[in-house]
Parts: sequence; C-alpha cells; structure tokens
Amino acid sequence: MPKSLMVRGDHLDGKNKAVDDCFFVGVCGGSASGKSHLSRKISDFYHDSATIISQDDYYHDNSHLTKYEREIKNYDHPDAIDLGLLYKNLSGLKSGVSVEAPRYSFESHGRMASGQTVVPNKIIIVEGLFVFQNPELRQLLDLKVFLTVDHDIRLIRRIRRDVDERGRSLKSVLDQYVATTKPMHDEFIEPASQYADQLISCLDSKDMDSAVTTISQRISDLTTEVN
Repeated sequence: MPKSLMVRGDHLDGKNKAVDDCFFVGVCGGSASGKSHLSRKISDFYHDSATIISQDDYYHDNSHLTKYEREIKNYDHPDAIDLGLLYKNLSGLKSGVSVEAPRYSFESHGRMASGQTVVPNKIIIVEGLFVFQNPELRQLLDLKVFLTVDHDIRLIRRIRRDVDERGRSLKSVLDQYVATTKPMHDEFIEPASQYADQLISCLDSKDMDSAVTTISQRISDLTTEVN
C-alpha cells in the first residue's frame, strides 16, 4: 500500500474487518467507457486494501420472466437496478459491517443462486452506469470519477464485449443500443457528469495509467485532509 495513503483503522482478518473510515470511490460513465477496467487498475494499485463493488450485480432478478420478456426489457434505465439494495449494502460497509451482495448473470438475465460476502475495506470502489443517479448514493461517495468517452468508441467496445464475453448477437447489441442504450445515456448518464469531482477520458493503457495516478493522488490528498 502506498505510504501516501492515510486512512484510520486497522485492516483485520475475519468476517468483519475493523476499518474506521472506508473511503468510497464512485466510478461512473457510459456503457463500455472503461469503468470496470479503471476500477480494476485502481484496485491493483492498492492491492488488498481495495474492494470493487459492481452495480451490474444489482440488476433486479428477472428469472420469473419469459426468455422473450427478459430479452426486450430495458436494462439501460435506472429502474432496472436495485439501487435501494446497493445503498443498503454500501451503508453497511460504511459502518463497518459485512454485507451479502448479489451476483448477476448477463446470459440468463437473472441473479445467481449464491451471492457474495463483502467485508469492509479501506477503499471501496463502486462502479456502474447509475452510481451517481441517487442523491443518497452520491452522499456516500468520497470521490466521484466520471469517464468521458465518445459514443462511437464506446459502441465499438460494447459490441466486442457483448458478443465475445456475453454471448450476444451483433444484431441484438445494435438493436438495444439504438432503442435504449443511447437514449438512456443522453437522458440519465451524461447529465450525471455534473456531480463528478474528476472527469477522465481513458482511450488506451497510457490513459488508464495516468488516470490511476491522478485518482490515487486525489485519494491521498482527501484522506490526509481528514486525518
């Protein structure tokens, strides 16, 4: 862990880790803007002192719907996410309590049978499309980062990701992008950039490395101020 990071509390093993101050970093941006990649890079920088929570795991469980109903559902609207449960879990971590978080399958559009136990840590990275959407959620975030990447670049990345990693067809990805992804981005996600403390554009690995340096310095400055 970098010497510049000063956070009160000891990092203890066990079901509950005694961390007096969890520092919450929110990473927001459009679909395929690099949120998950940047979050992993930040987590790698801090090693075991950082934990990532993905908003994607908080999609409502749609296993009760038919296959067709699941496929046509608007997953790009904030209502598709259980923001209430996300807030509850983050609040628990903030107060030093371990929480049971869900896990979501993009292939079945439903939650997995088993969840995951998340314990408090010195740095909690919360990444997703709508992590700035809810005022109560924003209140929990100590540093809010928004990724700004052009629509065309994000669409190319989304096609590669959804076809290669999520088993979707090119047609389904493009149909969803036109019907919901782009309109919902313009209505909900792009306006959320106004709440960001830091705007970052990550187009390649060099940009990512620079972003991690900037963010780690901001974290160091903010946590040192608290102490």
